Amino acid sequence: MKKIVTSIILSLVLTGCGTSGTTAKSNLRFKQITPEMDVRMADLRKQGCKGGTPVLDKDVAQLYSIIPGGGQFYTGEKEKGIYYMLGSVLVIPYFVAFQDAQNSVDFYNFQHDIEYCTERLRLARQLE
Repeated sequence: MKKIVTSIILSLVLTGCGTSGTTAKSNLRFKQITPEMDVRMADLRKQGCKGGTPVLDKDVAQLYSIIPGGGQFYTGEKEKGIYYMLGSVLVIPYFVAFQDAQNSVDFYNFQHDIEYCTERLRLARQLE
């Protein structure tokens, strides 16, 4: 039992699983679409913007995630990818890496949509 608890704690530390959210300065934090981002995008959609083309592909991230940390490398989170690779000898980080890569793709695509719509609406206002 003691080995199982030690393995779980070690896997959480090695992968950064204990650091969720987006407000902290750590690059190891899970990326999540925040309520503020949802509100901002809803406002942009009301103004007529539908969003841009996704920057990252979820399917590609999933394929890269077959190698622990590969999905993180795909999304540009190299430091986090290294931690997932190091922690991959344990089972938990391997499965967490899949979900984390998908969350990162959603976050970066959503962030790109907000930036795209903001710029597009700004240019439309300038043309008027």
